[in-house]
Amino acid sequence: MPKIFRNVLIISSLLVTVGYASAQQVQTVTGTLSVAELSAGQSTSLTVTYQATDDAKVTGLGLRLHYDSSVLEMGDYTDRLRESAQPFQIKDDTSDFDSDPKTDKYFLTSWADTSGDGWPFDAVQPATLYAVPLTAISGFNGSTLKFTTSSTAAGYSFESTDVVVAKIPGTVSTLSDLTASYPAFVTAASGINIPVEKTGNGPDKTLGTADDVTVKGSYVAGDLTFVRPPVNNEAPAATWCPNSGGCTSGNNTAKDAVRMGTNLGFRRMQFAEAEAWCAAENGRLPTRAEITTHIVPIVGNGKAFETDLVWPQATSKYWTADKNEAGDKAFVFTTRNYNNDNVVNNVTQSFNLENSPLWVMCIGAS
Repeated sequence: MPKIFRNVLIISSLLVTVGYASAQQVQTVTGTLSVAELSAGQSTSLTVTYQATDDAKVTGLGLRLHYDSSVLEMGDYTDRLRESAQPFQIKDDTSDFDSDPKTDKYFLTSWADTSGDGWPFDAVQPATLYAVPLTAISGFNGSTLKFTTSSTAAGYSFESTDVVVAKIPGTVSTLSDLTASYPAFVTAASGINIPVEKTGNGPDKTLGTADDVTVKGSYVAGDLTFVRPPVNNEAPAATWCPNSGGCTSGNNTAKDAVRMGTNLGFRRMQFAEAEAWCAAENGRLPTRAEITTHIVPIVGNGKAFETDLVWPQATSKYWTADKNEAGDKAFVFTTRNYNNDNVVNNVTQSFNLENSPLWVMCIGAS
């Protein structure tokens, strides 16, 4: 074999070997929010997970979570990965490690293998490092969380993605209008109270799986805000279940297992109680015209009402403010047929004011 050809083969072999040896090894951290949008007074949970290239066991990781303490308050962590964990602490970001002047503090967490068996040894990757609650406080208009490292394993680089905590459209950014008379589960917007988002366990009826759904607290259309029906004990029993006929636990709490699963029961009320409930939430029942203009267009298979808002629809009927000429019945908004669950999507049917517990969609200024 000619000498020149042999040299080319040797050099090519070396390049392949060097390329293999220098293949990038990465420690990746991911942050996931339980609720991606907040308004002042509401909370979310951030879950932080970790994975190394090929699920390798390494020497450890020093991690910083940077946040803006002027608009977000951090609570006590949970679900901590305890193997090889060092003390967790909140520190002032005086050195601006993330190059973001808005984030003034960071949550320092670290793990160091001291046994020589590698880290994490027992936890299956991607492994949950910790979960921590974050609460939006006065002045919140959205914020961004960032990750940096104080140390990485030898030969490894670090990757992460910023986590955006958005502000719910149409809500205020301060707590100045909140009073002790507000129920604990709502925050104040311009006029109407906004209930928090809820997680439904989805059609498989098991919470924490891929088909979980998020039930939105509100829907803003133009200068109006529609809010979802109250869930379970959000509405006091005296509000939704008066001592008149037709009031039983069976027909005053209903679920929509087809779209959102079985863990959320939405309160239904008679007409007078529905009016009183909306008034207590600084709102009112919507008119037929308002529903026809803003809600009817988004109802139906694959439409926003059930895919984005995920408000109850199975055999669903919602009160409107409009009554018939005799004044003894009120028109209702029907999204789904009672017998076969087909889309109905109209506001022509009317129901007796009493002994007719229906779902309540309140409306107010946005």
